[in-house]
Amino acid sequence: MLHKQLAMCALLACGFGIGTSADATVYRATFGEIDDVDDYDASDGFDYGAITGGEVIFTISDNLQLESNGILQDGSDTFYSGITFNHVTFTKADGDSVIALNSDVELELWDRLPGENGGWNYITFESDINSEGFTLELRTNSTHANHGNIFNLGTPNPNSLIDGKLLTFADEAERDSIYHTPYFQFYGTGLMLPNGDIEMLLKSLQIVPEPSSMVLIGLGGLALIRRKRA
Repeated sequence: MLHKQLAMCALLACGFGIGTSADATVYRATFGEIDDVDDYDASDGFDYGAITGGEVIFTISDNLQLESNGILQDGSDTFYSGITFNHVTFTKADGDSVIALNSDVELELWDRLPGENGGWNYITFESDINSEGFTLELRTNSTHANHGNIFNLGTPNPNSLIDGKLLTFADEAERDSIYHTPYFQFYGTGLMLPNGDIEMLLKSLQIVPEPSSMVLIGLGGLALIRRKRA
């Protein structure tokens, strides 16, 4: 019986780790509060108005490739490649809609220094082809308690992620202590994606455990089961 349980744990761990790598970090961002929504084609079978929430799974390589760095509004604007949006799942009353992506994403780290419109720090992930795509943005403004702490500010040199990772949060209260209204936007023109757009605030941002961690969790659970039976 134990061998069967161990085999099941191994299978689950392998399945969970498909598409992941020891040289990357996988994140799950969930969203729920709708900030804005438009459905431009009611006949295409995809109802933006029916969306109530969802999640996006994305992967950040531990070896991001610097694409460019320049000065924009007196702050460094730095771009990296090495990120993938694995998939997006929308929750709707009539069932979930899963959109397979495996789409290359560009990361922008922009330290906009105080000026006419105030200072902002932006972490923006964007996949955009022919005005269709996905944007996930984490940011703070100059009045936010955590402003200047969400990534390493390199101005005028390249900005970089802190230890190559994002600051994560489990709920809205923790979210608001770290970021200023982080959001996910999905938009299409009908060419490849449904014609419309929706913008939703993030509810949580967590690291997905790597397969080896899942195995340890599974083994720990089996140990508890055996101890209880004993």
